[in-house]
Amino acid sequence: MNRIVILLFLAFAFNISDASAQSRREKKAQAAIDELMKQPFIKAYRNNKRKVEQIAYEFKARESEFKPADVDIIRYNYRVACEEFDAVLIDIRNKMLDKRERKRLTTKEGSEEYARQVTNDLNLAMADYEQNVVQKINELTGEKAHGIGIADIKLLVDLMTDVWATIKGIDRELERMEKDYMDEKFTNVLMVTDYENLGKTTVSRSMR
Repeated sequence: MNRIVILLFLAFAFNISDASAQSRREKKAQAAIDELMKQPFIKAYRNNKRKVEQIAYEFKARESEFKPADVDIIRYNYRVACEEFDAVLIDIRNKMLDKRERKRLTTKEGSEEYARQVTNDLNLAMADYEQNVVQKINELTGEKAHGIGIADIKLLVDLMTDVWATIKGIDRELERMEKDYMDEKFTNVLMVTDYENLGKTTVSRSMR
């Protein structure tokens, strides 16, 4: 009888200890994400994300005024633009979760090389968005809306330096972090909202 009681006690103590360790890991992981999310780069990225969404949202509110075929074109072009912007974000996520890439990006040469890549990718995404979404919406509505510009992207890329400095400080937590957790707390939060969900503040895109 005493042996059974001892075994039950040990099992209970082990479960408590395991749960406590898991809770500590989760708190450290959340603290790492919080540190990342307060960086100026993330704030600037969110501002640009809102600009991209706002033009489409205003059009969506008036889409009943236009031919369904024209609306479908805007929807499709917006979806493609979302995927182009999000591809940049996903690549940043992948770099942060890769130990070798994290080490490379915390060097001057590595960070400058990646900044050039991000600049190029964002410029291409912006150009497609301006031409295929903003301009086409302006043609339909007669408005003169503007999306994000070259200056916005330059500021965004300039702020990336602080991100890599932050990564050095949370390297241990990033090494332990699962991709699904990073997506839930970071990637999905920053992804451009789907056309269908524009205006639904509680909805964010999820990884495909």
